[in-house]
Amino acid sequence: MEVEILNYYACHNLSTKKGSFTLVWKGVKYLDCTYWVKGDNRWFSFPQKKIERGGDVDWMPYVCIVDKEEKARLQDKVLEILKDMQPQGSYGKKKDDSVGPASNQVQAESPSLW
Repeated sequence: MEVEILNYYACHNLSTKKGSFTLVWKGVKYLDCTYWVKGDNRWFSFPQKKIERGGDVDWMPYVCIVDKEEKARLQDKVLEILKDMQPQGSYGKKKDDSVGPASNQVQAESPSLW
């Protein structure tokens, strides 16, 4: 399975969200994917839309993989790559309450390449 991770940035201001990245898979580029860690659990998610209903907040992914085996293979491959990958930079508040450079919040590629 060919998978490429681009523009990986670490996130310091949330307890479980560890970063964001661009995923290239099957010839499609998915911007704003997120990397999560909670306890011993690790996962990534495709970009999501925030939905508010009656004071409740839900998140709806823009991409859903119907084939459960394919989804598991992709999840495993992305997590394998992210495990050893060094972030290009970071954003959000660090533990010492300093804020990372604002330039790290911008997509590293020019819009014409998206």
